[in-house]
Amino acid sequence: MQSAEIIHRAEKDILEKDKSEKDKENQQLKFENQQLKFENQQKDKEIQQLKFEIEFNKGPSLNTKKEVWFRDKQKCQNCGIKFVSRESSARPWSQKVPFHFCHIIPKSNYGPHIPENMVLGCPKCNNSCGTTNWNEWKKGPEAKRISDIQKNK
Repeated sequence: MQSAEIIHRAEKDILEKDKSEKDKENQQLKFENQQLKFENQQKDKEIQQLKFEIEFNKGPSLNTKKEVWFRDKQKCQNCGIKFVSRESSARPWSQKVPFHFCHIIPKSNYGPHIPENMVLGCPKCNNSCGTTNWNEWKKGPEAKRISDIQKNK
């Protein structure tokens, strides 16, 4: 009887050790799984950021440029200079003509490429504005127009 009891206890101990080892393995696997999920979340965030940066760096669409071109009546919204396109292009907003599509909230501050955040500006005004918010920098006769544009969002 005693030998059967000893064998039974030994089997029970072995089973408990196996169970304990399996529990440890399961805990380790759960931990590794959580680490992988976290790493995947981080990678997803990085991918989203890269997608945003790619989209952001594309610049405004032709439709946005066209809307801003007609809305601003082909004039610098700071100094009022009127733009004359080279030749008689049917789509001057898509040509390389001497004017800039300026961001009211600068691109460096993640200002979007939407008409409400863009104005026409001559190179001199746009370059002197730099990374300053256009509304903080504005000074010419057309400056009031920018405030009107933002109010009508």
